[in-house]
Amino acid sequence: MKRRISRRYRRETGQSIVEAAYVIPLLILLLCGILDFGWIFANQLEVNNCSREGARFAVVNADDPDLSSLVTGRVASVAGLGDAGDITVDVDFVGSQDVRVSVIKRVQVLTPLAGIFVPDQEIDLESTTVMRIG
Repeated sequence: MKRRISRRYRRETGQSIVEAAYVIPLLILLLCGILDFGWIFANQLEVNNCSREGARFAVVNADDPDLSSLVTGRVASVAGLGDAGDITVDVDFVGSQDVRVSVIKRVQVLTPLAGIFVPDQEIDLESTTVMRIG
């Protein structure tokens, strides 16, 4: 009886290695996807907040003749993730009552596996906020 059991286990000795060879690359791919998605999502939240803060600042200081550079400075000071040099700010007046602030940030993905979906390893994230003056 022991001989039958030991023969059976001898035939299955490499089974766990083969299963691990199938599963480990999938787990690494899943982990890299989660990391990149979280990084891009956090940066998109930052771009949204910078756009909103820039619009608020523009509404409060709408009379200043150098408004565009002031808003750009404010957005750069609020930006928390990454380099503030990767942020582009555009301030426009829509009609006589509204101000529009657009923020674009160029973000690099964290893992090289994202290169399958993002050819140049960088993504442009954009947010636009329009607020009424007064």
